[in-house]
Amino acid sequence: MEIVMSREKLSDLFENGIYLGEGYEGVVYRKKDTAYKIYHEDSKKHCLNYSQIIEFSQIPTQRILMPQNPIVSDENRLLGYTLPAIDNYQKETMLKQNTEKFIDELFLLERDSKILRTNNIAIWDLMYQNFVYNGSIYLIDPGSYEKKAFWARDNQRVLNEFIITDLLGTFFIKKGGKRKARKIINDYLKTEGFIGWRLEEEMKDCEDVGTYIKKVLKKK
Repeated sequence: MEIVMSREKLSDLFENGIYLGEGYEGVVYRKKDTAYKIYHEDSKKHCLNYSQIIEFSQIPTQRILMPQNPIVSDENRLLGYTLPAIDNYQKETMLKQNTEKFIDELFLLERDSKILRTNNIAIWDLMYQNFVYNGSIYLIDPGSYEKKAFWARDNQRVLNEFIITDLLGTFFIKKGGKRKARKIINDYLKTEGFIGWRLEEEMKDCEDVGTYIKKVLKKK
């Protein structure tokens, strides 16, 4: 269902909403449990259109968040779309997450990537800035996803690269330095299949993610 936003309501969002961030496509504000992505005027040709927002909103993902509702002006001009608003803890707190729970989160992300592949939607632009952590891991920026069956076959590879390079790689760099982290990341990138299976095996004797990071850095 579309949301009609008059100029007055848009001004109220900018004045009283919680500013969450800004990117190439638009700016994001939060009100209560809803995040509002409002397109920049000069970027709309590169953004999801009305029919894509409607189509994507029907896909039942859990951790890779999809648009909920298109936002239109009272002149029926597309302004953007809504997303569920997710509380974001300090990402460093993920180091204290139980490894069993962490692995469960990775497989939920994989499940979502498969659902999107089934719907011929290719996921792109997965990076450190585009995930939030609140005990669960959410990918929050579907604006670059595309309806392209050929590229959707790469969803697992794209997700693997995000988990290795951004989700874990950031901690390897912070705790062990760029040179050591690069060797570890390159080794993981050679893994065939979903990286979650390898991590599940390697993490089974670690209490939390931070312990696993230390274990890997010590070995290298």
